[in-house]
Amino acid sequence: MTERWERKHKALFTAAARHPFIKAVRDGAVPFSSFKAYLGQEHWLARNAIVPFLSNLLPESNVDASLIQTGIRFRNADQIPCLEKEANNADDPQQPTRDLSKFLRGLVGPEANYAVGLAVLWAMETVYHRGFSHCLGDDSRAAAEMKEACRKWGNEWFGNYCLSLQSAADRALAEVSDDVVAKAEVAVLQLLEIVVEVWNANMRTMQPNAV
Repeated sequence: MTERWERKHKALFTAAARHPFIKAVRDGAVPFSSFKAYLGQEHWLARNAIVPFLSNLLPESNVDASLIQTGIRFRNADQIPCLEKEANNADDPQQPTRDLSKFLRGLVGPEANYAVGLAVLWAMETVYHRGFSHCLGDDSRAAAEMKEACRKWGNEWFGNYCLSLQSAADRALAEVSDDVVAKAEVAVLQLLEIVVEVWNANMRTMQPNAV
């Protein structure tokens, strides 16, 4: 199912994974201060939105429990501590960062469906991995400090984690009704649109007068 969505919505997946902000990081065109400000947004998001989202998915995860726990450990033991060292403070997150947090909160709770949440988790992690692995290519001109941060999402281990999430999402989607599958597809598209807005907002920090 997820591969079908990727083919059907290729333009939006590409917009999220190959946004001009990502390309600017790869090309070494992002000022280091702007990149640190971006990492501050990610630090806020990981601590206040993604870890709670994963923690809320965990009770419903059953056979996927170890996979969800892996995501929680990665954030708590690796990503968040590193971002605390590398990022600028982000006590005032940008609106798209808040929007993503609100969106993830809406995917958990009594009325939520686990398959929908898992599909969104797969899409989110996958576009981050594809984007930041792109920044680590041989022809990347990103500064060494930026590459180190990009490796948190762009490394081979994280790529394999994304593949495991994809398999789990496909399995979960195969076990639910067509209506739930349709809801999951809509949720994935909403997620991708918000991610694009997150990148747009970070582009504007580089260009303060941009509309």
